[in-house]
Amino acid sequence: MKCAVIVLVALIAGVLAMAFIVQRSDWHARIVYSRFELRRALQDLQESGSLRDHTNSLHLIFTQPFLFTNIVNIDNTNYRCAVAYDDPVIHNLGFLAATTNGVFIYFDKKHGPRLMPSD
Repeated sequence: MKCAVIVLVALIAGVLAMAFIVQRSDWHARIVYSRFELRRALQDLQESGSLRDHTNSLHLIFTQPFLFTNIVNIDNTNYRCAVAYDDPVIHNLGFLAATTNGVFIYFDKKHGPRLMPSD
């Protein structure tokens, strides 16, 4: 009986650990995709002065980057934002913005803005 309880507890712990890892992986993947969308939007903005509507091969409707012209102060340095991307899944946590010189800032709704690593 003890052995069955130990195995059951180990299985439950394993499932909970896997759920946590999958959730973190999904969040990271969405940040990577948001950065891709922001790079493309910045390039469009620099080339044409506007944001283009990009469609995908499946013709699904996705959130598009939008103009976001705020100035943010992080560690006594001002950053001028150009575009932002608000992923619908991580919307409750925050959104990602890109500055005019390509620096990414994550606007965390609980902890305020913070710089994202460049890679």
